[in-house]
Amino acid sequence: MAKFLHIGSILLLIAAAAVGFMNHGKYKGTKGDLETTKGQLASATQQAATSAQAEKAAKDELASEKTKRETAEAELQPVKNKLSEAETKVSTLTASVAEKEKEIESLKTQVASLPAGGAQPAAGVAEAEARIKELEAQLAESETLRKTATEQVDGAKAEAEALRKAEADRAAGLMRKGMQGTVLAYNPSWNFVVLNIGDRQGAATGAEMVVSRGNRMVGRVKITSVEPATSIADVVLSSVATGAQIQPGDTVIFPGK
Repeated sequence: MAKFLHIGSILLLIAAAAVGFMNHGKYKGTKGDLETTKGQLASATQQAATSAQAEKAAKDELASEKTKRETAEAELQPVKNKLSEAETKVSTLTASVAEKEKEIESLKTQVASLPAGGAQPAAGVAEAEARIKELEAQLAESETLRKTATEQVDGAKAEAEALRKAEADRAAGLMRKGMQGTVLAYNPSWNFVVLNIGDRQGAATGAEMVVSRGNRMVGRVKITSVEPATSIADVVLSSVATGAQIQPGDTVIFPGK
């Protein structure tokens, strides 16, 4: 009997050990699943953060471009007003000149039609000639004013065209050929660089620049955002050789289009 009890105890211990082993296996499996879930959650969180940052960067860039367009329009508006005023002045003076020329011709015709001799005709001629001289003086003054106003129109047109071209060049990414700058910082995680050239130096959104170190080309970057004294540019990954990396201190140059 004791022998059977002893055997039964051994069997119970074996069964308990088996259950424990199985539970341990389940625990390890559950722990592994938990780690996998944590990893997936961390990855999803990182992707969400990346998307949020990208969205914010896009919104910031859009706001920056809107501000620049509004600034350009604000600079252009006074020039438009000046042009409109000058054109109105030219139009008014042209009408005045035409009116005086017409009146002068009329008086000359009147003088020519007066009969010769006698006190009355002589007085009429003298009065008409005096009026003609007065009108000719006014006509000369109007012509001078019209010439000045016309020059103002030409100047305002040239100024307006220069502002429009500057904005068009900026928007199109057209910069001065040969413009150079330096890489201030490089973010390998996001593949962008900070450059020491900005709006004051003529940097423009959309311009693509060559990155070099010494006499060797390292790659290319494309400007995505411009501040007064600095710019942000994305690295054109396909232009960077395998194993190479852009570094602070590298030179950037705009080759032109």
